[in-house]
Amino acid sequence: MLPRDVSFTALCDAMRAIVGGYGLVPVEVLRSLAAGAVHEGTARPLSDDEIGWLRQLADGVTVGRLAEWGGYSERMMFRLLAELYGRLGAENRTKALMRPRDEGWL
Repeated sequence: MLPRDVSFTALCDAMRAIVGGYGLVPVEVLRSLAAGAVHEGTARPLSDDEIGWLRQLADGVTVGRLAEWGGYSERMMFRLLAELYGRLGAENRTKALMRPRDEGWL
């Protein structure tokens, strides 16, 4: 879907793509799809830090303590963890810890 104030050039590019049998995917959609990748065998594996965060959370470490150890603000740590949970397909911390445990990553 193009915005109401789309430029003439962008409109022409979109029409050429449609007529040519191609689709235009917004960058935000592509980023979201790429972020859905999880551990091994995917486009975006979990980093060593992310696996460490999950292990520490499983051991009962608080988000505040993780932030302190990682040099982040607590708010930034919550954001990083929320993005990580999303990549794992989890709605909350508990579910985010279940998959890595089941997969043997923890």
